[in-house]
Amino acid sequence: MKPSVVVIIGSIILTYTGINFYIGLRGWQSLGRYIPFLSSKVYWSVFWLMVFSYIFTRLTVKYLPDSFTKFFSLIGGYWIPAMVYLLLVLLTLDCLRLIDRYFNIFPQVLKAHPNADLYTGLGVLLILLFVLTYGSFNSRNIKITNYQLTIPKETDINQLQAVLVSDTHLGLVIDNRRLTKIVDNINDLEPDIVFLAGDILEENINQLKGKQQFSDTFRQLDAKYGVYAILGNHEYIGGSANSVAKFFKDANVKTLRDQYAKVADSFYVIGRDDLSATRFNQRMRQDITAIMGDIDKSLPMILLDHQPSTLDEAQQAGVDLQLSGHTHQGQFFPFNLFTDRIFDVDWGYLKKDNLQTIVSSGAGTWGPPIRIATRSEIVNIEIDFNK
Repeated sequence: MKPSVVVIIGSIILTYTGINFYIGLRGWQSLGRYIPFLSSKVYWSVFWLMVFSYIFTRLTVKYLPDSFTKFFSLIGGYWIPAMVYLLLVLLTLDCLRLIDRYFNIFPQVLKAHPNADLYTGLGVLLILLFVLTYGSFNSRNIKITNYQLTIPKETDINQLQAVLVSDTHLGLVIDNRRLTKIVDNINDLEPDIVFLAGDILEENINQLKGKQQFSDTFRQLDAKYGVYAILGNHEYIGGSANSVAKFFKDANVKTLRDQYAKVADSFYVIGRDDLSATRFNQRMRQDITAIMGDIDKSLPMILLDHQPSTLDEAQQAGVDLQLSGHTHQGQFFPFNLFTDRIFDVDWGYLKKDNLQTIVSSGAGTWGPPIRIATRSEIVNIEIDFNK
């Protein structure tokens, strides 16, 4: 491992540990010391277990039982947003206390109360529990987002009912029961074609003991023109891109890796390899013009590209519709503010000249199993041609 990488990883670990020590210390001062039977050793042992449980399970997933790994993945997953919101609230409270020291903004009766710290801690804890409960409900209740658009090209098909799903992150947390619900929702829409826009699988496919259940569930998708998929960054980061492609083939899903397919002699589906392919798989992502070299551009062209980072390339290549995911729309506040700044469109619809783009917030979650200020979704697209 390069020294620079070691320094970066070490800095991240130190920062993460320092933030959590601050949160843990404030938690002990506000609540822990008021619980008679709770010793500081027990408190800190349980606290650090929560802090590092997600990292621990990621490192040991192939050695431990699924039930054990799932339990601690959930604990660690919920701790990440808890850490973010506790840090924001505690820093705000400490800043207010500092301001009060010089300007006396709080009434004296509050400051003199013997249990002021206890009540403050309980208030913060109740707010946190409400936020995490709401976020969990938000992530599990998938909404259907509908779009109607036109691609003015002559085809033998007047209308196409397409369903887009991305970022399910199937694994131990987003399990086969969730996938079954997603597949049922898709089939209820009676789609002509289904698009899977990457990050469908979370863990390395070879480590998932129940992967056959996923495959069986995908086979239940009912679409006249079939199911088409591309790979996302997580399929490459896990080192399982080739295994995922084989998995999709076994599940009757057509994977496009810098390839295109002509569907019903009426339109093209083009699938790009993810931007992370070169970094994690030593597989060079082809230029889009090379992929589309012999395509009849008089027919509609629908592009699947996991990350909505290269819209200009698609626009210049004459693509009619790009479908993407990846962003999760930040997944939970305040990260949605960052994705909104990073991408031309981090969720929803955007039209640039002749290119129309739809970015999904995803049907699942990565890491923290919550969504705040975003929703899990399945995208239903009604496309009119010949207009």
